[in-house]
Amino acid sequence: PPYISNFTDFVLLICLLLISAGCNQRQDYKELPAPETSRLVSSKQNPSGLEAKMKANITMKAVPDTYSSADKVHVIITNTTSSKAYTDMNYSIEHYEDSEWKKIPLNIVYNLVKISLLPNKSEEFTIYLYPEQYDYKPGQYRVFKTISTISDLPEKHSINRTGSQPEQSHVLTAEFTLE
Repeated sequence: PPYISNFTDFVLLICLLLISAGCNQRQDYKELPAPETSRLVSSKQNPSGLEAKMKANITMKAVPDTYSSADKVHVIITNTTSSKAYTDMNYSIEHYEDSEWKKIPLNIVYNLVKISLLPNKSEEFTIYLYPEQYDYKPGQYRVFKTISTISDLPEKHSINRTGSQPEQSHVLTAEFTLE
């Protein structure tokens, strides 16, 4: 019947008008500061401030730290804080060569899974080296892994729209040697 077609067109027109009217509304949201990144690059450096606090509270180490040959490395992240921290399956690997760290170009697809690092607990992760993609030579390597924590510095950060404090991102590293 023709009245159903006209009614359907009318409802569709109303929906489109409502959607387009909502697109032009301006929201005055306060911009949140970008998360700080702590690069805890080496256990041999002497960190200070927030980096030292993070280094003391959340650590990552390769276990063992020397491999004769390997297609994977195991790292342990330990959270000695009283709060949850979070990570995912993402990581990168660097090789120390010619007095500098150089990122190894790996083509990896990661699962998008948020992993909780519970307070006063350790979690083991397997880091696959993908030797078919890169010719690993004997030497010093390190794994980079990002963790997130809820800000414990409320005076420096505003509360976000959901009423919670913003997450802080920190990069942890764990060095290992291939012989």
